[in-house]
Amino acid sequence: MQLTKILQQIIIPALLLIAPLIVNADTPAKTTWMYSFSSLDNTSTINQLVELEINRVYLAVSAKKLLPNGEDASLYYTHKLEDFIALATAENIEIHAMTLMDNTFFLRERHARSAEMVTWLIDYQANALIDEQFSGIHIDTEPHSLTEWKSAKKLGDWETVEILMQQYVELIAILEPIIHLGDSSLEFSAALQWKYNEWAEQGLLPSGDAELLGEYLDHLVPMVYATDSLSRIQRRAEDEMSKAPTVIGIDAKSFNSYAEIIQAQQILDEQNRDNANYQGVSIYSFSTLYQKYLNEL
Repeated sequence: MQLTKILQQIIIPALLLIAPLIVNADTPAKTTWMYSFSSLDNTSTINQLVELEINRVYLAVSAKKLLPNGEDASLYYTHKLEDFIALATAENIEIHAMTLMDNTFFLRERHARSAEMVTWLIDYQANALIDEQFSGIHIDTEPHSLTEWKSAKKLGDWETVEILMQQYVELIAILEPIIHLGDSSLEFSAALQWKYNEWAEQGLLPSGDAELLGEYLDHLVPMVYATDSLSRIQRRAEDEMSKAPTVIGIDAKSFNSYAEIIQAQQILDEQNRDNANYQGVSIYSFSTLYQKYLNEL
């Protein structure tokens, strides 16, 4: 009886802890971005992810609703999330908490708030059972979507654009120790404009350099959208992959069918199988991807 208890309390949790690492070591990530979590049915959504053979989800999470310390902590929301992650873990699907989904969170005046929100995620992590824990934290604040950035870039005012990008780098430098000191197993990633590094190499945006971003992020997710050309997707992501671990973001809407999306994912996996920095693809978004899948049944 005592031995059984030891197995339950020590060995099994240890296996659960390393399971995501085993998946990643053997298989490139097939990731999707998922939104509106609170309105989805947990069991049917997990079943859909299994149908799609997804092994990682960047899941939009409301950090402020999480126990124990979120400012609007909800027992219902927290328990729903715990159940969702546990179901995903049983299917070897990693759940990465997606947060900071506003284009102003990278600004210096919002760094304290951003850090507070990430800390609520870390507090949840510290109190969750192992099979209910996140595998990573993914931020989605995008400097290039800010009106000030767009206006400056249109005018060729790269000094202003660089000042904004510096604030983004400052943010990830603040968040990295919060995340990794909170739980060293968590992967820290971010959705990025694929042109950041290209502009850096042109001398226009030094702080957009993929190597610099990779000093703080465990993997980069350049969003290579608005094209179904595999050669173009590969070319646009190659410079990130040459400098840092990279998951290539593609847009399901850019492809005519689910079959084309899967073919693209498989070809990218094959083309980059010898590149240690290639970590797979992420498909935007789950709802669009699953609808295209249903259209072909």
